[in-house]
Parts: sequence; C-alpha cells; structure tokens
Amino acid sequence: MQPFAQVLVIAHLLNTNNQYTIENIPLKEIAKQFQVNTINVSRAVENLAELELIEIVQRGRYKMFQFKFERKTLWEKGLQNNIFINPIAKAYFVEYNFNWNLPLLKAGDTALTEYTNINPSDQMAFAIDNQTFNLIKKNNQPNTFNEFGGEYVFQIWKYDPNFINRISQSAYDKVDPISLFLTYKDDQDERVQMELEHLINRFIW
Repeated sequence: MQPFAQVLVIAHLLNTNNQYTIENIPLKEIAKQFQVNTINVSRAVENLAELELIEIVQRGRYKMFQFKFERKTLWEKGLQNNIFINPIAKAYFVEYNFNWNLPLLKAGDTALTEYTNINPSDQMAFAIDNQTFNLIKKNNQPNTFNEFGGEYVFQIWKYDPNFINRISQSAYDKVDPISLFLTYKDDQDERVQMELEHLINRFIW
C-alpha cells in the first residue's frame, strides 16, 4: 500500500464519530483537508482501487470514492492480506537532549506507554517526516545523529505523522493509534501484542 493511501484508510478507520469525511466528496476537497496536492490524493485513490478496497465514483466532472467494507472488515482484510505498511522508513538516535524548536509527536515505546499499560521506556521516541528531519539536521551539527543508539530516537516516517491531527483538527502530542500499531505489527513480544489488540479495540470498534 502506498503511504498516503494508508493515511486515507487510517483516517477512515478512526473517524468513528463522523467528525470529518473523505468518502463521496471530490478529491480536491480531500486534498484541502490534508493540505496536500490533489495529485497525491489521486494516486492514493488509484492504489486503493487496485487493492479492491474502494469503489471509485464519477459524479459529473468530479471523481469520488467510497470504501467497500465496514471498518472492522476493512481493518481485518488489510491485516490478513498483509497490505498495510510499517510507517517507519528509518530511525536515528541522539545521545543528548537539544532544542529542536519543533512540536514533535511521541512515537514508539513513548507513545505506547501513554496509550496502554506497557511500562515506560528510558528512551524517548518521536515520529517525523523526512522533510522535518532534514530541517532539524540542517540546524544542528552533522554528528548529532547516529544509527546505533542514544537517549532519543527519531523515527523517520514514510508519511507525515501529523496527517491525522490535521484532518481531525486535533492537537494530540502522540501519533495516531493505528499507525502506532503498524510500527509494532511484527513485534514478537506477547505482552506488546496483547496491549496492541486492546488499543485497536479501544479506538476503532
């Protein structure tokens, strides 16, 4: 699944109170909600159609779509067919605290601790997109980041982790629960998997 296609699915799954809509509206309206180019939305929609998760509808000169399945079925099909991607592209570590002057979303064990009963980790984890990470690197010394370990970890995501906050007009300080789940979907720790199951049941159904 393409990264922004996954964002659309996650936005739909989390919209249990119908706070916003991405179905049956012109693609350019979806683009406005996420503050992205309409081409990005169009490519994501085509990808979802190829995966047979949505039906594309043409109404006059506007292209729209609607999901083929109820939320729970959509989620289960995505897991069973292994079409969801892990949002994390790469991780970099920092050995000390420094002022990055940007609001970052908690991720990894840091977010999991706040969402579930998992014990806190000594390491702080944040999720950012590649563009934001490059901006932080530009304003710091070249050796600030490493690939081996440190007190802080920066997860570079394949899509902007703020997308869900943006469409729901929320100000959460951590990544959305579904994206968080997908960063752990291959984790073999039984306790983590149990807590992740509780997490999904709490936010989707």
